[in-house]
Order: sequence, then C-alpha cells, then structure tokens
Amino acid sequence: QDLWDDLLELEQSHSHFLGSIVFVERNTKFDETDEYEIVDGQQRITTISILLCALREYYKQKGDEDAANGIENDYLYEQNDDWNDEQKLELNSLDQRQYSRLIEGNPPREDESKIKRAIEFFADEIASLPEDQVEQIRKKLLNSVTLVTINCPNQASAFRLFETLNDRG
Repeated sequence: QDLWDDLLELEQSHSHFLGSIVFVERNTKFDETDEYEIVDGQQRITTISILLCALREYYKQKGDEDAANGIENDYLYEQNDDWNDEQKLELNSLDQRQYSRLIEGNPPREDESKIKRAIEFFADEIASLPEDQVEQIRKKLLNSVTLVTINCPNQASAFRLFETLNDRG
C-alpha cells in the first residue's frame, strides 16, 4: 500500500527514494549468470517485481504486447549464456513456487500467500485507474524510483552493515 500511495503522489519530475539494498555477490562458475544474495531489501525488490507483474498483465489484457514483453524481458527475466530465460529474482524456498507461478503469468494458488495478496492488490488498483494514469505509474516506477545498492565483499560484512542500518537508520 505504501509503495502504491507513494507512486500515486509522486510528481512526474521528482524522484522517490526507497532506501538501500545490501547484497553479497556469490561466486559462480565461468559459464553461469552472476548471482547476488540480497541481505537487506528483499521485500522492496519483491514488491516492485510483483507490481511489474501486475503491470505486465494489464498490458497483456489491453493487447499491448510490446509493453508486456518489455516489462518481462527487461525486468523479470534475463537470458543466460545458453539463451535460456531465467528469473531475475529468486525467493526463499517457502515463497519461490508461488513467485515462479506469478512470473510465468499464472496466479499463485495458496490462499494465505502474501504474494497472492500483493498481486491482487496491485491488479485491483491498476484496474481502477484510467489508462493514462497506469502509464504514469509505470513511468514513475521505472524512471523516478531510486535505490542505493551496497555490494559487500562477504556475508559477515553484509550482516554487520544490515544491523547498523537497522539500528541507526
């Protein structure tokens, strides 16, 4: 709700600071896609991703395949070295199955799923807006939202930073 309200209130030429994302780069093999473990900011990134899924579905329903495919290809998936699509975001084992369904364009099945509640919330909010305002929301989300990313060399330093940010702000 807060993110949605912030986007609605955000003036077109202004930016909105969402906070910091603390992550650690995982060592991957030569032919694998780089991976990053998000230590702080998982909920923000996941919420943005769910909103992008709701926008993608809105554009699909309107018949705007270019916009829907643009969101999918630029923000939800990336291609690995074998030209296969991989989700850009992977959640913990408890939420991954529901999130994967959503990314694939299917509604989550579990009634108690926070992911299901979030996509239903965004879909309802988007459906209540005129088309031009939906387009403004998309542009604000993609062009006016700012995150600070902090890449830590290891998990110990990332968790120390996470605790400091949460304790001191």
